[in-house]
Amino acid sequence: KKNKNCQKLFWQELYNLVKEKYILTELAPSEKYNDLCKYLLSLKHISKVNTFDNLIYIIKLKKLSSKNDSFRGKWGLFFEYELDDLNKINKIVNNRYQTLTYFGLEKKMLRNFVFKNNLKGIDRIVPIGHSLDIGLLWDGYNIPNILSRGVQIQ
Repeated sequence: KKNKNCQKLFWQELYNLVKEKYILTELAPSEKYNDLCKYLLSLKHISKVNTFDNLIYIIKLKKLSSKNDSFRGKWGLFFEYELDDLNKINKIVNNRYQTLTYFGLEKKMLRNFVFKNNLKGIDRIVPIGHSLDIGLLWDGYNIPNILSRGVQIQ
């Protein structure tokens, strides 16, 4: 019950924020609806779809699959999966997963999860709202080293 209340609060707060600050382009609503229909026709493990006006669509999944990394949520289309043990996702994480965002979880627990399971692909663990932040170390790459040229003289 506590989890359901947290989910409801999260989506309501996101909706309030989006309603206030997000500007829908002319193309976004029809593209988002088209993507929703595409997923509804192609995925067999959808349990429910929730919508908040035309701003947020949430596709609730019954199970995860190895194809989850190909799902693309754009313009307010989200995928949601409930689990009671974070270790249940370690079988689907591959090198296409770069950033793990979190809310309400301890950093130490998430770091231990990634290292304990030797996950290939999660290079960053950041709070929700910071997934697009870029720093000197980003998605596992040292940006200054990549963009710099070194000259060795012996």
